[in-house]
Amino acid sequence: MSFKTLTSRSLGLGLVLFLAVAVAHGQAPADKATSKALSADTVLVVVNGMPITQADCDAWVQRMYQMQMSRIPPQQAGQIRPEQLEQLRQVLAGEARQGVMKDKLLEAAAKDYLKKVTDKDIEDQIDQTRRLAARQGVDFDEYMKKNNISMEKIKNDLREPLAKIKFIESSEGSAEPSDKDVKAFIEENKDRLTQPESVRTSHILLGYGDKSNDPTFKPSADERAKAKAEAEKVLKEVKAGGDFAKLAEKYSTDQFSKVEGGKINAAITHQSGFVQEYKDAAFKLKKKGDISPITESKFGFHIIKLDDRKTTVTATMETVGKDMRWYMRQQKLSQMGEAASEKLLAKAKIDVKVPEQKKADPLEMLRAPKSSDMGTTVSKPARRTGNRRAVPAKARSAK
Repeated sequence: MSFKTLTSRSLGLGLVLFLAVAVAHGQAPADKATSKALSADTVLVVVNGMPITQADCDAWVQRMYQMQMSRIPPQQAGQIRPEQLEQLRQVLAGEARQGVMKDKLLEAAAKDYLKKVTDKDIEDQIDQTRRLAARQGVDFDEYMKKNNISMEKIKNDLREPLAKIKFIESSEGSAEPSDKDVKAFIEENKDRLTQPESVRTSHILLGYGDKSNDPTFKPSADERAKAKAEAEKVLKEVKAGGDFAKLAEKYSTDQFSKVEGGKINAAITHQSGFVQEYKDAAFKLKKKGDISPITESKFGFHIIKLDDRKTTVTATMETVGKDMRWYMRQQKLSQMGEAASEKLLAKAKIDVKVPEQKKADPLEMLRAPKSSDMGTTVSKPARRTGNRRAVPAKARSAK
């Protein structure tokens, strides 16, 4: 699930971000290990009469940490070394105090704008969220129901972040892009915004467990025969009208998808990094609910069910205009939110109770790895220095 990079940390739009990623990640609790020297209720600084505690800073660090981690492709996440993750936390801890002050100042400034948030503003945000979720293959309402989140709570929780947006635009001007700019943006990024042909599938894997993760593993004749026989047995149950999801939960050796009834939570394109045998079988399925013959890959034997199929959709103003207008608006709000919070901070009365420790040097701590390193660098939260004209991978995902 993606769209996680589309809103600014300076906006503090926790719920808007939460919704924009189809509520893929819950709110993070404070990481108690961020600062061992101070108790959670220690007041570090008072800004305009508002105390900021160690717990506030710890929660901010954890929230930003999760946001940064969400930007890393799953296939790279496992390559990050533990010391790099700790380095990221230390850099964030050095920015936490100022980050929390900006958030609190924005919250205070936005209180007068709560009454200006209309029901239409809220409905528009929810409608936009539904569209973004659908592009990621997520049914927004189904997700809310599954996670026991009421629409009433969503509407109530949206008022504060939307009030912040109103304050920011009253301070910095409109963030709405022109039709001309949206069209130019789409044309500039047409290849990346065009939705390729894709399928969504569920599967039941009868395989070899963790052994399959070893690239040198080859099943013995007995192992292969046993797995194939089991697959043939399960396929008969499927064809006899058995519930595919329940059979996946019962038989599948794919520990990640079986808990979701076999559902693969990613759209598959011809360019996707799935094993070729799986892709070939999946694209041969034509109608929703179609079941594949037994398909063998290096992981074992798959029984594949087609959940959805989408044809290629070329990016135009008509097909992606609404979503790209929203994206460009979020980018602009990000920059404007940073500017507005900097102005509030410059005018604020700040009473330091606990002096800050020396900040970690991000250039040193988040250095690019040497060629001998196996890890992946994690970037420091970006400063808003301009409006980049490129679509993040997660924003352009259009499934």
